Amino acid sequence: MPKKKLPNYKDELAQYTFLPNGQITLQIKHKLFESAIKKVVVIDERIQRFSNTPYSSKNINVPIKDIFELTNVIVPVIDKINLGAKNFSPTIISDIEEFIEAEIGKCNFLLIHYSILERMYPNSKEEINTKLALWSTPENIRVVITSGRGKPHKLPSNKVCYVNLSPVLNVFTDARSKYSINYLLNAARK
Repeated sequence: MPKKKLPNYKDELAQYTFLPNGQITLQIKHKLFESAIKKVVVIDERIQRFSNTPYSSKNINVPIKDIFELTNVIVPVIDKINLGAKNFSPTIISDIEEFIEAEIGKCNFLLIHYSILERMYPNSKEEINTKLALWSTPENIRVVITSGRGKPHKLPSNKVCYVNLSPVLNVFTDARSKYSINYLLNAARK
């Protein structure tokens, strides 16, 4: 069966799912349940910008960030923390750190764009790695770095993984599928 891209959500999910004999197996139920309950914190300026766009369908007009929150995808509010700023002031750096530290104990994944770390800690790979090691210490957390420039060298700990930016943007902005987000973050490589 050919895969369909999700340009817009449709009323009937069945047109996007191709199940043998139309049956939902126990394994599929487990995967769907896992993707629904996993909490993802996203620190990426592109996804933050996208989360502020409206989702419109029939009589519904809500910001994508509201849909993200309902599916356990947490993105900082752009009015409070602008991840797209060219240079980060000490206040922005502190706000980002506080946001991450407030959410880290309650989430399963922290997805962070490497360029944000570089703007937070310019000229200090050691400080970047120290923060990544700190954020990856809670038992239930998996820190995933994303970048369009390839995997950064010498990431700390075996709980800090990497995934290319292109599929990240695809699952968040094109597919808009929590199942795909969960699958991608679980598949991230060390």
